[in-house]
Amino acid sequence: MTGMFNKRSEDDELMLKCIGETNPHTDQVLVIDARSKVNAQCNRVIGGGYEHSSYYPNCDIYFGGIDNIHGVRDAYQKCFPIWRDQWECKNYDDIMSKIITIKWKELLQTILKVACLVSETMIIDQKNVLVH
Repeated sequence: MTGMFNKRSEDDELMLKCIGETNPHTDQVLVIDARSKVNAQCNRVIGGGYEHSSYYPNCDIYFGGIDNIHGVRDAYQKCFPIWRDQWECKNYDDIMSKIITIKWKELLQTILKVACLVSETMIIDQKNVLVH
């Protein structure tokens, strides 16, 4: 990972190299950063970082597009009252409008897209995958 000053992590680089070496088919590793690329780049301002592909030659980097993991948790928690109240509510459109408001469908779609990529990469491409 590299932060604001492009500080490298030799431990991370070695770990990903070793992960690649465990696979008899290929040393390539797909690294999935669950965040959006914009959020990963913004995180560098506060000293965080993300994998820079030039430091990880055996890795492909993919950004999952989940803008904020706390937003996922909050949306999930907001779904409980909707699901609980669905039995009392006779208006399907009202339920759907509430789900649309919290963007639950979009979040699930993004998460499932990444999950499909993970399974495809492992099963079809026979590569190791690291998700964080």
